[in-house]
Amino acid sequence: MRFIFFLVLSVHLSAFEEAYAQVYSVSTQRAEKVTGSLLVTENIGLIKNFELAPTKDYLICKKSGVYLALCSIQPAALNLGINGHLNAWFELNKKPISASTSRIYVTEKSPIALLTIPFLIKLKEGDTFGTRIATTGYDIGITYINAPSSNESDAPSYQLTIYKVNRYEEI
Repeated sequence: MRFIFFLVLSVHLSAFEEAYAQVYSVSTQRAEKVTGSLLVTENIGLIKNFELAPTKDYLICKKSGVYLALCSIQPAALNLGINGHLNAWFELNKKPISASTSRIYVTEKSPIALLTIPFLIKLKEGDTFGTRIATTGYDIGITYINAPSSNESDAPSYQLTIYKVNRYEEI
């Protein structure tokens, strides 16, 4: 009986098609003042069943499912004496996703911050998924921080991780 249970369990789990991506940027980016800007990623850490668009500003889903998305952004005052905020939100097929926006304030006393956005979302094959930012001014953006020593890793300006969390294709 135990053998049959494990056989059924292994067949069930093998039907689960993994899908994930981790992409990141090591460049300073600024947002367009009125429309904001989709964040660009120059680097792929891991990717399976996603594709990075040729413009490198969004991912293309290859497997339908429910996904956990998490992005981290390093907002910064790009010049001294700047105060303001940065808004970030996820976009599905180049449209804002309701309730995915987060805001962080950047001030003279705290010129660099960390903004993290977790979100669950249903994606279908062919859907596009990305992160857009908008700021109160051109002097607030996101910045890459080079490690001060060889014992530390660099801090990307933007990192997006997305992972399929359901076992089945139907959503």
